[in-house]
Amino acid sequence: MVESEQQDIVTLGSASSAYVATGALPDKITPLVRATMDQIKLDDNSLRQKRAAATLCLILKGCRSREKSPAPKIIKNSCTPLFTLPIAPEILKATEGCITLKVLEAPPTAGALAQDTGYRGSRFVLTELAKSFGADLFNHLPSLWSLAFDPTTLPQDVTIEDIVVSLQIMSGLFPSIHQGLRSQVSQ
Repeated sequence: MVESEQQDIVTLGSASSAYVATGALPDKITPLVRATMDQIKLDDNSLRQKRAAATLCLILKGCRSREKSPAPKIIKNSCTPLFTLPIAPEILKATEGCITLKVLEAPPTAGALAQDTGYRGSRFVLTELAKSFGADLFNHLPSLWSLAFDPTTLPQDVTIEDIVVSLQIMSGLFPSIHQGLRSQVSQ
């Protein structure tokens, strides 16, 4: 990425965070969401990515009362880097009917580093969502429940990619998830 593009991402993301912090969201939130998502996916600074993830949570909270919630689309877009990971059959390990995600160690390439930035940003979003929404996480964001758990409970038409993404989302959510939701998630 060219330095001027990186500066644009940082500037727009910071402006978006400042605007959202005022607590007043405009009717059209697309520019705020776009600037925030670009910072989450493309900024190479993890502190700014974390701030952008917190901003995204504030946007989602501010949109709860809207007639047509943008939350499902925002959630799916924030998890997109998890969908784009290369899938190799050996990363899934099935033992006695239990599927687990095996972490593969590989030397990073330039493309992998760019992908890692988006992946890291997605993980920050999942952590922030779990912390920010607490016990009401799945009540306010049912689309997150669908992305994370439907592939593991609805066996028809589920691909290996669906399962891997589901496991990635679960592994991002579970360390920060509210204690009251752990039993619901474990079922």
